[in-house]
Amino acid sequence: MKYIPTILLIALVFPSCMALQKEQKPKQYEYKIEFINDYTWSSEMNSQGREGWQVVGSRRASSSSTDDYGYEIIFMREIHS
Repeated sequence: MKYIPTILLIALVFPSCMALQKEQKPKQYEYKIEFINDYTWSSEMNSQGREGWQVVGSRRASSSSTDDYGYEIIFMREIHS
């Protein structure tokens, strides 16, 4: 009997919390692929980070136009509406 008020409170609050969660829109993201060479690695990565980009994938690569070595990097950031 002493737990009935607690159970009633949970029964009243829980559905309203669930309704608030359902109203949220799913997050949206944008992606880009960049080649960053070994010589500018630190400055380029810091620049991308300041702009909100996060690395989600990378691979070692060479540039076909300059023969530089570096990384092809897939970046992702959240789109804020």
